This record gives sequence, structure tokens and C-alpha cells, in this order.
Amino acid sequence: MRSLRELQAANITDTNTTNISNIQDTFLDTEVRKFAEALRFFRQVVEENDVLVNSRDKTLRIPKTTSHLSITTSHTEGAERTYTEMTNINTVDITPAFKLGAIAITKELVDTTRVDLIDLAKYMVAQDIEEGIEKAITQAIDTNVSTNVVYGGDATDPSELAAGDTITVDLVADAIQKVKENNYVPAFLFIRPAQENVFYKSSQFTNAAEYGSNEVVLNGEIGKYLGVKVITSTLTQHYAANDADLNSDLGNWAVAGTSCQLIGFTAGKKKPIVLAWKQKPTVSYEYLKRYANHYIYYDACFGVGVIEEKACCLIKVSDS
Repeated sequence: MRSLRELQAANITDTNTTNISNIQDTFLDTEVRKFAEALRFFRQVVEENDVLVNSRDKTLRIPKTTSHLSITTSHTEGAERTYTEMTNINTVDITPAFKLGAIAITKELVDTTRVDLIDLAKYMVAQDIEEGIEKAITQAIDTNVSTNVVYGGDATDPSELAAGDTITVDLVADAIQKVKENNYVPAFLFIRPAQENVFYKSSQFTNAAEYGSNEVVLNGEIGKYLGVKVITSTLTQHYAANDADLNSDLGNWAVAGTSCQLIGFTAGKKKPIVLAWKQKPTVSYEYLKRYANHYIYYDACFGVGVIEEKACCLIKVSDS
């Protein structure tokens, strides 16, 4: 058997490398470079509820008060008290939906590939579960918040947004005011990378790198504006031109843009959005010999509800 040097010498007049490449082996690096998945930050600002787990119930009903109850206190001596009816109680229902996914890989493929395809499939399943939860949260916010909405430029709905109607710090201040007017504490603002520069250029913005040692920094947090933690996520609700807004009352978007989401909490630190679990995510594996296939499954069941709509404010702006 001739060496590579001898083979090269034998084809010294041939400028084509076909003969050489035919005998060159390719080393496959078994570590797969994984796709740059979106970073997930919404779960850290919602309340997770698992009372449905291990129960036979289908729907979680959350009671809430809808307003301050003014109680009649005037009293005539010797007479019976005046009774005040509690008419300010309501409920919000969350019905979790099952999410059942699977990946199938043939025995032949698994047995003839250096990469651990089963491990890679488990990674892909986990990524899809997490992204599904994040999208459910941001979509629920946009679907259910209709009272507190501010727009870029002079728009009054998404169909009036135009190029240049981008986010401003004044818009954020307006959104903060709307949340405060309803007696909630503005806490988190979700934006996309397209909106970051406005904050970096503002003198009112405190970069997270400048926080003191006692400050708790959330994942994705770039800093604070007027006391509100600013979090960047590419999963913040985004619309292309002509997309219908998730809130059906608001119509279609005229330009590509972002629905930045300001979220507050009550004075008692209760978060206004609930992630209700019926089944926590599970990933399982089996090999079915009769089909000679490997299967990776995932099961989950959850739902998202906006309990306190007025604790949230949407800032709908064009991206450029």
C-alpha cells in the first residue's frame, strides 16, 4: 500500500485533488455546536401554581377582589348596623392544555453516527419545552391586557404605527404612571434588543454593571430605569407588518414592531400573572424493538392567566 506522499508524487502532473481527497478520512467532532436558542426570562416574573398537579381537576379558579370596598360606617344609636354587600369579588379561570411531543430516531441512524443522537434529542426537547412556556407567558400578556396600552409616535392603535415610532423614555414613564394609578408597583419591563439603545443613552438609566453588591440581578436584566428592572428577551412579543395583534380589539400592525411589556406587582409583592401546572414537564425515552426505533417523549400540561390586568401596561412601538 502506497503512502500519501507516494500517491501525491504519482499524480504530480494532475492539478485535480480528487484522488487525494478520496483517501482522506474525515474526523467528526462528537460535540455538537448547538443553535443559539433564545434566552428565557419570563418565568422568573410570574407566580407558579401547582395545586392541580396530582389532582383530577381540570381548571384552576383563582379568586380576586376587583376594587376597594367602601363599607358604610354611619350608625344611628340604638339601630341595627348597615350591612355592606361584598360585590367586589371575581374569579379568573386557567385551564391548562396538554403539550405532548416526541422525536423518533431509527436504530440504523443511532448505530452508525458518532454523535450521541439520543442525548441531542433530549436537549432539543428540553429547549422546546422552555421556549413554549416563555411564549405562552408573553402571548397571554398581550392577549389579555387591553386597558393599559401606550403607543409610539402619535399612534392610537397598531395600525397607525409608522417607521420612527420607536420607544422613548417618555413612553416608559407614561406606562409606569398607568400602572401606579391602579395602585400597583411597576417592577419589570421586557424589551427586545431593538429597544436597548434608548436606555443606554438615558441619564436616568442605571446599568446593571453599576449596581451595588446587595442588588439582586435577574437573568437578562440590563439595568433599571426609574426603579423598573429592564430585561431584554428576543421572546418579548413581536409583530411583523400586517400581523394581527393578539388582542383582537386592536387590529393589525402597520409596521414591524414590539409590544414591550411592563409588569408590576401588588403592595404585598404578588405577581399579576400565574403559570398554572397540571403536569410538570417530563422527558422520557424508550426503544421499541418491533420498529427498531428510539423514541424521546415529552409531556407537560400548563396554562397562563393574567390575574391583574391593570398591573400590566403594554408599550407598542415600531422597531425602527
